[in-house]
Amino acid sequence: MNADPPGPIRTYGGDPRPHLVDRVVSRLGARAVVAGRPGLGYLLIEVVPCVVWMQITGALSQDFFYFITFLTLLGADNRVLEGLLLVTTAGGVAQGALVLSRPPTDPKWICVRDTLIGRILWLGTVLWPLALWWLWPADVASPWRPWALYGGVLGIVFAATATHNAGGSAFVIWTQALVPRELRGRFYAWRNLAGFLATAVTLLAVNLVVPRAQAGDPAQLPWLGGLLLTVTVLCIASSWWLAQVPAPTAAVPRAHAPLWPLVRANHPYLRLVAYAMLNSAAVAASAAFQPKLWQDAGADVDLMAHWQALAQYPAMFAGAVAAGWLLPRLHGRVLLLGGHALLITSEIGLLALAGHPSTLPWLMPIVLVGAGLARATVAVAAISRLQEIAPPGDVRFPAIYTALFSLVAMVMATVVIGDLGWLETAWGKARVPWILVASGVVLRVLALLPLAWPDRSHRDGSWQDGRTSGLESGPAR
Repeated sequence: MNADPPGPIRTYGGDPRPHLVDRVVSRLGARAVVAGRPGLGYLLIEVVPCVVWMQITGALSQDFFYFITFLTLLGADNRVLEGLLLVTTAGGVAQGALVLSRPPTDPKWICVRDTLIGRILWLGTVLWPLALWWLWPADVASPWRPWALYGGVLGIVFAATATHNAGGSAFVIWTQALVPRELRGRFYAWRNLAGFLATAVTLLAVNLVVPRAQAGDPAQLPWLGGLLLTVTVLCIASSWWLAQVPAPTAAVPRAHAPLWPLVRANHPYLRLVAYAMLNSAAVAASAAFQPKLWQDAGADVDLMAHWQALAQYPAMFAGAVAAGWLLPRLHGRVLLLGGHALLITSEIGLLALAGHPSTLPWLMPIVLVGAGLARATVAVAAISRLQEIAPPGDVRFPAIYTALFSLVAMVMATVVIGDLGWLETAWGKARVPWILVASGVVLRVLALLPLAWPDRSHRDGSWQDGRTSGLESGPAR
């Protein structure tokens, strides 16, 4: 039996007339997505400030260039940067424990509540250093001040990530019920296009406003803090839009079938989890150090904002459109495989750039274009693949996926932190970021293997396996 059967969307309760926002997004190309689904347009516009927040702060996206630059200007060293990834992944594990301990029966409410709390908590990543600067001036010498500063920031990141990721797992199941499979490519493409466009405009504004400076210039600290604070406040405000999206009248089961037999029988899900675990090890090894490679090559905040706005985000637009068109034709697995291979290529380009800084003027836009295409493709393909193979209404499947991804990354981050001293002694402190990013590329290549394994068969975009019949058996009786 198909894990995600095709068919019309489940009916909504409440006012059947289209909302004003539905009429607006219909004129902007989302007519097929919102037709007959009053209020769904809020879910398309809510993503705009949310994507800007994620791309600039690194929250959830782990694209930490601006946030890591902010921490570096505050004096953070390699151990603090790797600790950032450690607490981020620990937050992902914690959300799995939260969801599995009490699977939600109302995914919409859980999504709205937990994402709002997570976004409010993220404010502390900027407000805590400001409060500490006022309460404990830097000229007051104390060995405990760095522990208080960075420990406080990392603790806030952990709490915000755990809470927001719990809302993210609910979002996967909520939208699985809201959007039929044949429209998910358009739905996620539209969301990503809107978010990437807003991010590009934001970065162009940053490029015009932030004064030019050498990479690592402390004069950029107040600009960075203001940018991180502003996008977080706007994202918090957008939670009101998220709350306006109606919930389907079909409720999520209050009791679920036993979990582990379902997981063991779902072979495509196991392969997707294997891919996620290998990929997470790569992220843990390298994500915190990629911004260091850009800085070492001579890319400051102004230059990065310039090329992200003119190269990376236009490529994301193109990638989101292409992914939305290709998804119903290739299905999630093949699209995810292609996007992941392109991501590997872009990271190899970053390694080449870091080794030859003189290539920055021409290689930097090429690397960012490749990264933009890859990230847009993976953003559409990964969640679509998970929705293809997860039993409808069972929030435990995305929760386990996120928790295992985060657990492996947490273990890898712990290993890297423990070996940093040895690596710096053996290879020199300046070479460690390049070595760890190269290690991440090797792990990403290994992650291609489970994606390359074909499903038993495809029917209307879903997998079918005789050994998984009864997967959609519904709640335990």
